[in-house]
Amino acid sequence: MNGPIRPTVLVLATTFPRWKDDSEPPFVWELTRRLQTSGFECQVLAPHARGALHEEEWEGVRIRRFRYASDNWEKVCYDGGAFPNLRASWKARLALPSLLVQQRKWIRKIVSDENISLVHSHWIIPQGFWAASVCRDNRIPLLLTAHAGDVFGLRFPLVGPAKKALENAAAITANSLATSDAVKKIYPKAQPEIIPMGVDLEQFRQMTSPATMEGSPSLLAVGRFAEKKGFHCLIEAMPQVLQRLPESHLHLVGFGPMEERLRKMVSDLDLSSRIHFHGSIPHSQIQSLFAAADLFVQPSIPDTGGDQEGLGVTVLEAMASGMPVVASASGGIVDLIEPEVHGLLSRPGDISDLAEKIVTLWKSNQRDTMAEAGRRRVEEQFSWDRVSERFATLYRDLLK
Repeated sequence: MNGPIRPTVLVLATTFPRWKDDSEPPFVWELTRRLQTSGFECQVLAPHARGALHEEEWEGVRIRRFRYASDNWEKVCYDGGAFPNLRASWKARLALPSLLVQQRKWIRKIVSDENISLVHSHWIIPQGFWAASVCRDNRIPLLLTAHAGDVFGLRFPLVGPAKKALENAAAITANSLATSDAVKKIYPKAQPEIIPMGVDLEQFRQMTSPATMEGSPSLLAVGRFAEKKGFHCLIEAMPQVLQRLPESHLHLVGFGPMEERLRKMVSDLDLSSRIHFHGSIPHSQIQSLFAAADLFVQPSIPDTGGDQEGLGVTVLEAMASGMPVVASASGGIVDLIEPEVHGLLSRPGDISDLAEKIVTLWKSNQRDTMAEAGRRRVEEQFSWDRVSERFATLYRDLLK
């Protein structure tokens, strides 16, 4: 006997794992797969990338990746994020119009051909804008989730489409207070509900540490090699750190358009023996790095385009792992860490202050106490179970 009919939700994203165990941020997938088990029939539409399947199914979730160019020209998304890629790659800029056309076509096709009950767009621009008119025409509720680059520092001609999408949304969520404020600057009548992305507590609870990472302390930074992550600031801070912590080493894990620049900085500073690039690591293996390192550093800054950290999921993961954390007070990170309670916050872009906070935390006799407080905070407020239930409640309210 068949069970009750489950409402079908179309999830739109431009950052989504391209294959199992990908190094791309998995938070849209982690949320979607949990909502799939909460009474919804979820399917995902995302841009294609070289090496990815056009269509597949993960844990009952149908995933479609639309082509918008040949393999060598699909450069807009992934490997650093759309806005950094557009600034860094002329191929990405030339491919952008095709991506927009194909994305609009696929959203319209899926909503028209299939029994879609709700559209959930992660990021307001561009997919939220395309979905707004489609949902309005088909009288389907649209949920917009703002993450960071889709609202911070938006300029002409993107402000108009973003405002239009927000005007037509049935509901809006933001991953932090800073992101919510940025949404309201675009559309003052917006009332975003602040729902962060989450952390898989089991993944970071059951950690087995490999051999200790080189350095005393061993400093770890994880993320895209994009300007807003501030890794160039951390590299610049290392000579000051080494003056006071001469045995320290820095380990950088990630990928992105700034990698060549970062490697050149390390070479120019003659720090190749102290700063190590580990490349991209599958997300399933990230916990082993947290288990091996001594201290986590997230030196985020507002970039030249005005984009900044929407939340700081890697900060949450480090906190969930029980790591001492130094992060900059940029964007949504301030929602995560109360200074001297859960870790230390530095002034964004202030090289000397960043170095000082690293040294201070490492030498503090409260280091482990702060790390434990950070771990408890993530368990209480940022678990995927808690986050997915809040989204499931919102889905049900929109579908009534």
